[in-house]
Parts: sequence; C-alpha cells; structure tokens
Amino acid sequence: MPTEEEEIINLIAEELESGKPPEMIVEELVQAGLPRGDAEQVVSAVGREISKRAGGQPRSKAPARAPPRGGLPWGYILMIIAILVLLYILLYT
Repeated sequence: MPTEEEEIINLIAEELESGKPPEMIVEELVQAGLPRGDAEQVVSAVGREISKRAGGQPRSKAPARAPPRGGLPWGYILMIIAILVLLYILLYT
C-alpha cells in the first residue's frame, strides 16, 4: 500500500503526464497548505523524473501509461519531500 507521499507524487505525475500545466498543480498544492517554494520543487522534481523516464521526448496528449519497472526513484523523491517538510516545521512552527 503506497504511503501518502507516494500517492501525492503519483497524482502529480499523472496530472503532468495528462498535460496539466505545472503552474496549476503548484497552485493546487499551495491551496492544500504546502509552501509555494516546496510545491514548486516537488512538481519540478517529478517533472524531471518523467522527462528522464520518457528519454527527454516531449509528452504527448495520449493517456498516461503505467510506468516501466523501476519507475520514478521514489526513495529520492520521498527524501526530498521529507527534508522539505522538516525544514518547514523547523522554520515556521
């Protein structure tokens, strides 16, 4: 069962692959309570990983496919999110 962070990353990846502008995704994350800088970093990181996985090819308007085995390096992305959350907690609470 995926963790909450994995589910959020999966949703961001699906929205990016469907052609939704990154700015709109960032706005949704900000409205959900994530600081803008953190939201921009997460969306950017997921976008870079999608580009790497696709071999740098421009995304098509075709429906999203299941990621190949290995997919995104979830450990790396989760570590970034965990660090950002900890920094947010330390700096703003």
